Amino acid sequence: VLALDSDSERNSLVRYQILSDVYNSTDFFHIDSSSGLILTARMLDYETMQQYTFIARATDSGDPTLSSEVNVMVLVTDTNDNPPSFSQSLYEVYLSELAPRGQFVTCVQASDADSCDANRLRYNILSGDERTVFMMDTETGLISLSNQRRQGMRDSFRLNVSVSDGVFTNTAEVNVYVLGANLYSPVFSQRFYLAETRENTPAGSRVIQVRGALLDEDSGLFGQVTFTFINDLGKSKFSIDAKGLITTAQKLDRENPSNKDIVLTVMALDGGGRAAFCTVRVVLTDENDNAPRFRAVEYRMSIKSNVAKGSLVTQIQASDLDAGPNGRVIYSLYSEARLPLVDVLEVEPDSGWMVTKGSLLHLQGTILSFFVKATDRGSPAKHSLVSAFIHVLPPDALVPSFTQPQYSFTIPEDTPVGTALGNIYLAPGQTGAYAAVGGETPDSNQERTAQIFNIIYNM
Repeated sequence: VLALDSDSERNSLVRYQILSDVYNSTDFFHIDSSSGLILTARMLDYETMQQYTFIARATDSGDPTLSSEVNVMVLVTDTNDNPPSFSQSLYEVYLSELAPRGQFVTCVQASDADSCDANRLRYNILSGDERTVFMMDTETGLISLSNQRRQGMRDSFRLNVSVSDGVFTNTAEVNVYVLGANLYSPVFSQRFYLAETRENTPAGSRVIQVRGALLDEDSGLFGQVTFTFINDLGKSKFSIDAKGLITTAQKLDRENPSNKDIVLTVMALDGGGRAAFCTVRVVLTDENDNAPRFRAVEYRMSIKSNVAKGSLVTQIQASDLDAGPNGRVIYSLYSEARLPLVDVLEVEPDSGWMVTKGSLLHLQGTILSFFVKATDRGSPAKHSLVSAFIHVLPPDALVPSFTQPQYSFTIPEDTPVGTALGNIYLAPGQTGAYAAVGGETPDSNQERTAQIFNIIYNM
C-alpha cells in the first residue's frame, strides 16, 4: 500500500501498520512499516480460508500525528497441494459366479480438497487382476466385469485401486468375493419311503433317516440342506433333525384311528431356496396292548332241559383291536363255582359257539352262572371275562326263538331318524316283546348307540 503526505520534512514521513482484528490478520500478514509492502506471515491454505480482509493504517510523524486507513482484501488462489482420498480404504463386494460380462461390481469414490482438481481425478486398477477379469472407468471409478470374463472364476479377488489428481496419488483395496451359484436342487433318490416302527415306543425313537438318500451338488451354503415337515401330522407327532433323522415326538397307538395311515411329507430346502419333497409312509407294527372285548355286557339264555346233545345255545363274540396273533381270540369256559360245567356245556374255541355236551335234565329249574373267557394269542396273552347265565327250563316250557340266528340290514349313512330298517320275527306260533340289548363295543350298541334303534313290536 502507498500513502502520500503533502507536508514536508518530518511531517511527510509515513509509517505503515496492520490493525489487529477478530480475524487475527496480523498472524497471517505483516507490513513493512517504511515501504508499506504487505507480506505473508505464514503459509496460507486455500482449503482453510479463501479470502482475508483487514485494515492497513498509514501514520505521519508530525505532531500531532495524522493517519489514514484503507481496507485491504487478499484473495487466496488454489493450488494443487492436497492428495486425493478415497471415501473408504477398504471396499467389500459379493458377486455371483453367474454374473454376465459387463455386470456392475462396485463404484469407488474419492475426493480432493483442491477445487482445481475436482475434475482431474483418474482411477485405475494397480494389481490383483492379472487375468483382466475386471475393468474400471477411469473417470467415475466404476468397476465392472470385463468382456474377457471367463467361467470358473476363483473364489475371491483382492484389487488394489488408485486415484490420482495428476500430482498426488492415493490407493484403496477392493475385495471381491465370488458366490457360488445355486445351480442344483436337492434330490431324493426316491420319492416314496416306507418305514416301520413299533407302537408305544417312547418319544425320540428312531423311525428312518432320509439324508443318506439326498443329493445336492452345490457347494458351500447352497449345498447345505435343512429338513422340515410340511403336513400337520408330521409336525405334531414326529421330529426331524438337521441330518434327516425322523423320530417320534410322542407315543403312538396303532389302534388310534388317526394312526391307521401315517403319511409324512418331508421338504428338503437348500441355502439358496431350492427344495425337494418326498413322502414317508410310517407303518406301526402291533404290540399286544389290548385285551379282547366282548360284544355283549353279559349273556342270558333260556334252554329246555331235554335238548339234544350238540344243540346250539348261543354264540359268544369278542374282538381284539390288535393285529395278527395279538388280535386272534380263543374262547373257553370259566367257573368259580363247583359246577360240572364241562360235563354239560362246551364252547368252540375259535367260533365262540356254545353247545350242549350232555343231558341237562338233572339241572332243570336251575340257573347256571359262569364266565366265558376270551384270550388272545399274544405273548404275553391278554384275556377278558364275560358273565353268562343259562336258565334250564322244563321240557314243556315255551322258549321264544327267532326265525334266524342273525339279521343284517344295510342303510346309507344319512338315513333320517325313524326310518324303518327291516323286520325281525319270532318262530311261527310264538309271541313276545322285543328289546335292544346294550353291547360292550360301539358296533354292538354301546352307550348311546341304543337310542337310535326304534324296536317295533311284532306279535
